[in-house]
Amino acid sequence: MIYPEISKLVGQAGDRYSLVMGVAKRARELASGAEAVVYNNGGKDVTTAIEELNEEKMRILHHVTG
Repeated sequence: MIYPEISKLVGQAGDRYSLVMGVAKRARELASGAEAVVYNNGGKDVTTAIEELNEEKMRILHHVTG
């Protein structure tokens, strides 16, 4: 089983696309030297970004165009 559950993360992000884009953006920030706001045990940046979202230490904002 995947932890945290994808359905929980999608619920926090709004939709799958926003989830992927938000986590990818945060992972790039971490790779560029941004400090993680959760314990990082030397894991991959994507895993750290997912854990930050899971622990509600980051939010994915939606931009409305139109």
